[in-house]
Amino acid sequence: MHVDMRFDLEDNAAQDLVAQQRACDDWVTTFNHVRPHEALQQRTPAEVYRVSTRRPRPRTIGGFPEGCRMVRVNGHGNIHADGWKAYVNHALSHYAVGLEFREQEVRVWFFDVLLGAFDPRTQQSVEPIAPLSERK
Repeated sequence: MHVDMRFDLEDNAAQDLVAQQRACDDWVTTFNHVRPHEALQQRTPAEVYRVSTRRPRPRTIGGFPEGCRMVRVNGHGNIHADGWKAYVNHALSHYAVGLEFREQEVRVWFFDVLLGAFDPRTQQSVEPIAPLSERK
């Protein structure tokens, strides 16, 4: 499919974005409703598609654990507090994370998901924590 798209759309690109979008929309319609597919016994995807009876379960996002100190992840994926800096993850840039201070470590939470922990005296990045069942 991707090779076909490349040959049909990229190699014959339209002059402007509106025309290119129209070409993409036409290509998708042809791909799904007109052109038979060998893998589908010469039927079109529209002929074999059936709406699933399964429905996605909604995921409720809990809050941060009690007592967390909120900090914002900067544009480089780092958090700063109390004179130290640690890398969390670039994907969380500009989001708030919760810091849970323990004796030897700081645990980092994104809502109710424990991202990991680090020792601010010796580490400069958050490391995943092994599940309780794997800890010794």
